[in-house]
Amino acid sequence: MYLENVTGALRMANDTVLIDSLAGKAGRGTIAVTGGLAVGNWRDPAFNVAVVAHNAEVLNNEHGRASADAGLKFTGPLNRPYLNGTVQVTGGVIEFNNPSNKNLVGAGDPALFNVADTALRADKDLFPTQSPILDNMRVDVTLGVNHNTWVRTTDANIEIYTDYPIEIHVAHSALALTGAIGTDRGDYTFLSKRFTITRGSATFVGTSDLNPTLQATGEYQVQFTNTPAVNIQVLIGGTMKSPKLTLQSDAQPPKSQSELLTLLAFGGPTTNLLQPEGSSLSGTGGPGGPVGQAAEVAMTRLEGVAVGVLFEQVQARAGQALGADQFYITPGGPPELTTGRQGWSDFITNTRVEAGKYLNPRTFLGVQYYNNYPGLRLEYRASKGWLYTAYTQPQALLDPPTLESQGARAAQAFGALIIRQWRF
Repeated sequence: MYLENVTGALRMANDTVLIDSLAGKAGRGTIAVTGGLAVGNWRDPAFNVAVVAHNAEVLNNEHGRASADAGLKFTGPLNRPYLNGTVQVTGGVIEFNNPSNKNLVGAGDPALFNVADTALRADKDLFPTQSPILDNMRVDVTLGVNHNTWVRTTDANIEIYTDYPIEIHVAHSALALTGAIGTDRGDYTFLSKRFTITRGSATFVGTSDLNPTLQATGEYQVQFTNTPAVNIQVLIGGTMKSPKLTLQSDAQPPKSQSELLTLLAFGGPTTNLLQPEGSSLSGTGGPGGPVGQAAEVAMTRLEGVAVGVLFEQVQARAGQALGADQFYITPGGPPELTTGRQGWSDFITNTRVEAGKYLNPRTFLGVQYYNNYPGLRLEYRASKGWLYTAYTQPQALLDPPTLESQGARAAQAFGALIIRQWRF
């Protein structure tokens, strides 16, 4: 936090240092401090200080930026201070270090995947562990989080909020939280596929290790030629320091974890990689045989993954430059894989660009461009949980199946939704 244009004065009255409305600007907001410090006993001074903040910038460093309203009081003697009041985060972005040690380990089929992510331990930098300052301090502070507050890593961009304030107190000489943080907007990237987060929560149970219980669901749709789309869900559970991922889908008959992983990695089942084109008499080892074709398909799929990783880096920098809350570039695949007109023209046409930003705390605007069609999505959150949504978005519709390759045509979809979001 950086203060500027600080005004005010200190004065001495008997054995008390009085603060006459010391105020300053913090970002676009303000912070004011009033009260005094009793110094009759310099070895054990007594505090009576009040801090009031209005949309003040309370975080602006390598961990991100955030603004908050606050009303806090710091009272009592130095050997037994008391901090109480409220803090309401009004918006911002909290960024964690890029994941550098993520391991995906199969624990059976079907079973959970264990994900070890060192970036999740970055909470220790934001919330210090045991401190001698907190040994005798009493803390009774409530924390609220408004919409348009985001948590970002290389793999995730998730909006968080609270329905009910989180309680902050001291346990074992460290800060501890009790309460829940929710989400209903965001994305999580897994195997270079962007899963849309539909709901989730992180529940703190009052322990000093700040290790909340996680519950979140993300969805991704895989479209096959001449077959219905398959909706794949990633379920995130466990705790922040030991999260667990599992996959499920609406496919019938149900698909195993390994089959769903194959769908995500290669865009189709393993049997499709071994289906030869043309005569069944082709040699199995030559370029035109099943093995050669499988290798070619696998390579092109991996090229698509590589293109996706490249675009992830581009969209991260572009999103920061534009100041967007959400910014995505979803490539249509390597240029040589596009159908119809070959080359970069089709590649650009089949690449989807999306961006979204809060216009105010209740209104969210999203735009996109795909297949030469624009898209627009407007959401408004009213009181008592009502969400009003109106949208128009481009779609690619498959032509009726034929013996030849199946084409697609662009179309514009329109819709409106009114949802009551119940909280429990």
